[in-house]
Order: sequence, then C-alpha cells, then structure tokens
Amino acid sequence: MSRVASPPPEMSLIAFQGDFCFAFMFSNFVWRSYGTPWLDQAAAGKLGSLSLDATKALSEANFGRSNHKPDIELKGVVQYGKCLKTLAGALGSSAVQGGQHLLVPILVLLMHAASYADQTGAVFHLRGLARLLHLCGPEAFQAQPFLNAFEATRATLLVASLYGKQRLFLEEERWRMVPYERSKGFKTPQSQLLDILVVVPGILQDHEATQSMDDDGPNSRAELLERVEKQLVALYRWRWQWQARSGNHVESDAGNTPQLNGRAAEALGSIGTSRQSGRLRLGKLALATELMLYNATLMWLIALYWKIDPVSASARIEACADAAMPDEPATNYLSFEPLRRPGGAVTVRDPAMEICRVFEWVTHHHCRSKEPSFLYLFPMGVAMSVLEAEPETKAWATSLLNISPITANYAHGQNAAGFGFYVTPEALHPEKVVAKEQLFSAQHMQQLAV
Repeated sequence: MSRVASPPPEMSLIAFQGDFCFAFMFSNFVWRSYGTPWLDQAAAGKLGSLSLDATKALSEANFGRSNHKPDIELKGVVQYGKCLKTLAGALGSSAVQGGQHLLVPILVLLMHAASYADQTGAVFHLRGLARLLHLCGPEAFQAQPFLNAFEATRATLLVASLYGKQRLFLEEERWRMVPYERSKGFKTPQSQLLDILVVVPGILQDHEATQSMDDDGPNSRAELLERVEKQLVALYRWRWQWQARSGNHVESDAGNTPQLNGRAAEALGSIGTSRQSGRLRLGKLALATELMLYNATLMWLIALYWKIDPVSASARIEACADAAMPDEPATNYLSFEPLRRPGGAVTVRDPAMEICRVFEWVTHHHCRSKEPSFLYLFPMGVAMSVLEAEPETKAWATSLLNISPITANYAHGQNAAGFGFYVTPEALHPEKVVAKEQLFSAQHMQQLAV
C-alpha cells in the first residue's frame, strides 16, 4: 500500500501565507475587475509602500474571515489600522505634488471598509477620495494606472451621490474631458456611459428642491425635463453607435429564458408576449458590462421622465429616440435583435429585464473578468428595485446572483442608490395607470416626504 509523503517537519507554509491571501483576493472577480490594473500593481509593490500595505490588509482580513482563520484576519485588521494612520498624515499635508499616488490606497481601504459593512469607515474614505481629487485636479490622472483608478473613484462617488441625491462636482466638463486628453480624448464605451450617468445626481438634487421654487425658476419642471431629454438623447445615440460596432457579437439561443414561462410571462406583460426571449450569448464580458450599465442609466432617465411628467412621459421618451436616430440610410437596415431598439421601451421594467438577461450570461463567464468593470453589480441592484412586485421574476433574478457566493444576496432586494423612490406606477404600468395630474407639485413632494 503506497503512502503519500508528508512534508518534513521543518517546512512551513507560513512563508507562503501572503501569496495565499493575495490569490484568494484576486479570485473575487468583482474586486478584480473593479481594480484593473491598479490592484494587481499595488499588490506587486509597484505603487508605493502604502498601496502595498493596504492590499495586504485587505487580502489578509478577507482570507481570514472567509476561511475562519481569526489570527490571519486580526493581522489584516491591525494592518488596516496602521494604514489609516499613515493615510491621515499624508492627507493632512498641504503638498499636492504626487497626491494621485494616494488614490489607490484609499480605494483599497474603502474596499476593506465595505467588506465589513463599516459605514463610518466607508464615508470617511469617500470624503478622502473627493478631497484628493479636488487637491490634485483632473490633470493628475491622465496616465495609467491612475486613469483607471480615477474611473473607479468616479463610479464609486457617483453611486454615493445617486443615493444621497446630491450633485457631484465630477459632472463638470473638465472632469469629463481632461483626464482623457493624453489618450487623445479616447474613452471606452463604459466611460462614455458614466459621463451621462454622472449628470443624474444633480438632476435629482434640483428635482427635490423644486417644491420650494416657482415654476419659472432656474430648476423649474420644464428646465428639468430639458436636462433629462439631453441626457436621454445622448444615451440613445450611444446605443446606436454600440449596435453598429458590437451588435453582431450578441446572439440568442433558441431556448426560452426561465422567467418568460408560466405565470412569470403574465407578470411581465408586454415583455412576455411581444417576443420570444432566448438566452443571450455575448462575445466578451466587456460587452455585457456596457449593456447592463446602459440599461441601468436608461432606467434612471425613464424613471425621471415618469416622475416629473407622467402625462406625456411616453411621448417624450419616443421623441428622444427619434432625435437620436442617425441620418445615414444604412441605419434602416441595422437590426437590434435580440435586444431592444432605442425607444423600444417606455417602462423601467423592460431595461430591468434586459439587465437580468445579460447577467444570466455573465453568471457563466465571471472568470473572464479581465477588463475593467467599475459598477459590476450596480445594474442588477437597480433592476431588482423594479422586480419587487413580481415575486417569481425576482426569485429568478435572485437565483442568478446566488450562483456565485461572491454575488449571493447582493442588495438583498433593496433599492439600489434609492432608485425605488423614482419608480412610480406610471413608470411600471403606463397602459394600466392613467395619470390625471402632474406628480411634480409641492404638495405631492410634501406627501412623499411624510
């Protein structure tokens, strides 16, 4: 009977503990795609000692907690505390030169705080990120890996601003243009979508303020509608360009997706009966990231239209789609199947379902996440907000998240970034709910605030 040789007693795996922790950290595809390429460079010690120490803290605390190794977890937590002291001293200095090197350590420490659901720590780091961007200016982030770190920071602050309905300074043109000047203005499709979504928090803030203003004021209903229109037209133009560039990389299997059968089809209304929706197949994960973020952005803008002007929201959405349509005759032959054309949906449920269909494909390809994805799960959180009233469909979407322990129980069905406040009955069922008056009145806002 053969025996497996045991390692000699003088050998120890402690020397490889750090490698185990880093490998486990990078097995988290959400973190890995969020931190491409700066998280890997930080772990390799290429971005300074503070970045390296921060990644050690994150990896050790995460490995220890996930694998029931309290001694390793404690080591990471202690390291996190040391990094906080070092960071506080660095942020307290008045020197701005080279301040962009602090961006990655703060992002990693924010990831640590978020993994522990430490809201106080997360808010501290969010404020640190905003302050650092102000100190450095957009010129400081034109070279990699700082450009991607800036993108991750922008996306993170954007979600916080959506939740707080507070204008983000990153909506200013210089913050949307200057960081990309060294790349001759080139932006990824994901960056272009963030340029649109970053404007939404300011609209939300002014939307809330209208209850104390006259209808002719600078943030009147008409002015808000114009701003929503501008962003929706830009979004639909992005979608036309995406289809011409990448539409041939999206296909549909013959088999129907589970959510479109039985009682779920009735709950879906027009989506369940207007077409047979097969399981999607995409050429690469980056396309899925772009489609999901597009639909999440679309949901915000459609919801704002229905919130501000439910009487004519449908017509306004269709008018934006018409305005965004390219003039080239060749576009008449451009097919959007198996996805929806710009203007093909006027409810928030339609893009929510498209997010879920795309994510269904993503669940089988998480390991491909080698390209940046700054808001990996955010679109699913927005979509889940709409599915609250459809138990069977929500259960299917939840099952997609539960396929991986990394995404399991994400958002717990809660409203992502406060999106639920903007989901009106009209936005969900325009064919069933007839709006008899404008919702955007001071009296209505007071009632909602109760």
